[in-house]
Amino acid sequence: MEVNTLHRKKGAIRKAMIRDGYFIFRQFFTNIDEKKDGIDQIVAEMKEDREKKRKRSTTIVFQNFKNGVDEDNDKSRLQTLRKFDQQDQWLQDISTATSELIEDLFYKDTEFLQSHASILLSLSGCREQSLHYDFPANELASKTCYACVVFLQDDGKLVLQTGKKTHRPDFKKGDIVVFRGDKLHAGASYTTENVRVHYYFYDKGTVLAENATFLPSFYENMSWQDDENHVENHHRRSQERDERNREAKRRRMQEYNKSRK
Repeated sequence: MEVNTLHRKKGAIRKAMIRDGYFIFRQFFTNIDEKKDGIDQIVAEMKEDREKKRKRSTTIVFQNFKNGVDEDNDKSRLQTLRKFDQQDQWLQDISTATSELIEDLFYKDTEFLQSHASILLSLSGCREQSLHYDFPANELASKTCYACVVFLQDDGKLVLQTGKKTHRPDFKKGDIVVFRGDKLHAGASYTTENVRVHYYFYDKGTVLAENATFLPSFYENMSWQDDENHVENHHRRSQERDERNREAKRRRMQEYNKSRK
């Protein structure tokens, strides 16, 4: 569902999130052109890092997975992370406004965390990713998690899967798409350069797998995936948490992360 303003739209947004798993704010940011110099600078830095293959570069090349197997690296899909205190003012403004939007919609009076800003740069020839999830299945079973993409240029794209239907909405600069953590999605292919900012929002205590995504096979035994009650409860933070179970989950994820290194 596409929503142009937040005022008096919260009910429609929540229904759309339950039905479709995502919603789009059109032209949420109307001053992207004012940030062009900063955007151009960070894009130039990412390209320079890619060309020089700097050992200490913060720019990484996405690994492309197909059927669960590391096929090869897509050298036209780049990412760099910026912590809040490392962000220029234009990016801090975007990070703050996006966080306030998500808080107002889903985390009012509830503690939540926002990830670092992940700058995504697709160059000409960038291939479409395999469909995947951004959050570990064991965390989604009891946590409230969302992902958000802010488009900084026109001709943005994203692949979103709802049941057996594939949605391929187009985005203009200033648009935002927010989707649930259990939403199957993929980065689209690009024939022209495009840059955007990606964020995660999640309950305090959620354990993330850094720079990792999860293929559908990772979720195939999760009975909640098509459960309406789970989808409804995705908008509510659990009021009771079993600390021992949560600590056990945290240890398992830490062991999983270590095994990937």
